[in-house]
Amino acid sequence: MRTEDDLRRLLSDAAQRAAGPSPDARARVGRYVRRQRAWRVGAVAGVAIALAAFGLVTLTRPDHRASVRVVSPGPNPSPASVPGPEPDTRSSISTTTPTGTVPAGFIAASITFVSPKDGFVLGSAPCLSARPCTVILRTSDTGRTWQRIPAPAADVGADNAPGSVSHIRFATTTDGWVYGPDLWATHDGGLRWSKIHVDGQVEDLEASAGVAHYIVLVSGDTPAQHELASTPIGHEAWELSANSLDQGAAPVADAHIVLQGRRGWVLVNARTVDAGARLTPDGWVLWHPPCADVFGPAALMAPTAGEVIALCSEGAWGGDKPPSNHLYFSANGGDSFARVRTDVPSPSLEAAAANADTVVVGRSSKDKYELVATFDRGHTWTTVFSTAVVDPIVDLGFTTPDQGVAIQPDADHHTSRLLLTTDGGHHWRALPIRGST
Repeated sequence: MRTEDDLRRLLSDAAQRAAGPSPDARARVGRYVRRQRAWRVGAVAGVAIALAAFGLVTLTRPDHRASVRVVSPGPNPSPASVPGPEPDTRSSISTTTPTGTVPAGFIAASITFVSPKDGFVLGSAPCLSARPCTVILRTSDTGRTWQRIPAPAADVGADNAPGSVSHIRFATTTDGWVYGPDLWATHDGGLRWSKIHVDGQVEDLEASAGVAHYIVLVSGDTPAQHELASTPIGHEAWELSANSLDQGAAPVADAHIVLQGRRGWVLVNARTVDAGARLTPDGWVLWHPPCADVFGPAALMAPTAGEVIALCSEGAWGGDKPPSNHLYFSANGGDSFARVRTDVPSPSLEAAAANADTVVVGRSSKDKYELVATFDRGHTWTTVFSTAVVDPIVDLGFTTPDQGVAIQPDADHHTSRLLLTTDGGHHWRALPIRGST
């Protein structure tokens, strides 16, 4: 005999299969896509950059040289000395979100991989409530099939509204977080999620070498502060860094973290490159980031602990030259950078590095979306993927030097696709996000 909970889940699943995306769902997805597009075309003349780049994907396992924002279990570095937020245990829940197959109308928002096969994706889908339901999917076969797992009681949105999240990061198959602006954590593979109290809006979170780090915007101060905190990945014991970063005068700013092993870098954009920090054996210290004088924002990549690559938007907010994008390379961990004269043939800041020579960048137009790549440190570029789906990709990054991924939500057709390369970015294919048959 079925229990009341069993019947309730059956009714919910049936309603999801029958229901098409509501106008509210389409509007929320449209806002999400437009928000990313507005930032990533910021180097085009006349475009007002108002919103944050969502950053690069967090991917790897410890036996691979990963590209950007590495997630790799390992020893913990020295913790910061200032106590930070603790878990809000009153919000600890065991969700009753239906699990199983991929729901109809699923739209992806963010993706994270912890090995070449194991990944998680955050998104939303129509359900019985007035607003789309938050959905988390898991794959253990490199995205060929996906299965739904429980999700926290938070909306997926792009407006930084309280109670919402927009990104997912896992450090292992059991330890993960969803964030932006709220923060939720799981340490049992998503069976249970706990809300973590944070004084501010979590802008980015990454994990590497057994430690997770987040950067949070605390807007009560003048000027507003970006604060950094760290915790061992196995539990929530966040400790604030003694160093914080001031936000510039721009009304909108964003910050992103890039990790590689025990090394790390933070870059804050406030229309232009505004501030930076670097992770050392003594914790986070202030750092002068590249491209602070080129009148535009930037994104960072780190294919190794010593090699750091910046993609910089030049002239987007002033200067005497037409807007353009350029790569900057550092071989000394970010102490100094050398500029490549050749323009990057894309206004986007969505980029990832497979190694010190290979960088892949997304670009969109009114009728297609493409990935362009360089395999000679930015001197020449070639198109490696093209699709008629015009929505920008999300969370482009490399799991290993050979395997790279991204998510492309298709708001018009209420679907999402996984973009995958297994030859170091030379060729990409699109896989539908679907359950097992």
